[in-house]
Amino acid sequence: MPLENLFPCAIITPLDCFWEGSKLLGPEFPVKIPILNSNVQWTNLNPQRLIEVMKNFANYVPTITLHTIESFMKRAGITTAYQKKPCLNPADDQCPPTSPNKKSSQPLDIGAELTGGCHGFAAKYMHWPEDVLVGGVTKNKTGYIVRAEALQTVIQLMAEKEMYDYWKEHIKVHNLDWTLDKAKKVLEAWQRKFTEAVLRE
Repeated sequence: MPLENLFPCAIITPLDCFWEGSKLLGPEFPVKIPILNSNVQWTNLNPQRLIEVMKNFANYVPTITLHTIESFMKRAGITTAYQKKPCLNPADDQCPPTSPNKKSSQPLDIGAELTGGCHGFAAKYMHWPEDVLVGGVTKNKTGYIVRAEALQTVIQLMAEKEMYDYWKEHIKVHNLDWTLDKAKKVLEAWQRKFTEAVLRE
């Protein structure tokens, strides 16, 4: 089961406060998990549910492995990932039924959701402070954000060696004579194009 394909890059963004943050994490191609009988991406992944289903197949999955995974998840604060976060667009067909505002006609109070910051999918390690997510805020008397002049996003890229190691056995680089230097050039090109795209907007 290629669960390593579900490990996302690190993106610190206001979107992480909402279900839509899961859309940034992919993976590009869904991961087939036979025991769930579904293709999984972060948009529909519920790690707690996955572990519970795996426990039903304890004869096939060593219980020591399940204990290790479950213990890691508890230490990291990994529970339902994005499945219980509010949706910016509750009418989105993919917005999970467990979202607190699924199919709601009430407008979401985005300022209230961003006040104090929020957590990523591993809550004990991924707490994004309010001032990292938004800038130039105006708050009401009760301390809730009513206006923000800027939304801020931080994208943490792999280091050259990490990128090289991650892709070296992948078919996409099989005929490229993949090297550490090429990994560095890819990262530099990505940073250039990202900067150009941001400056255009």
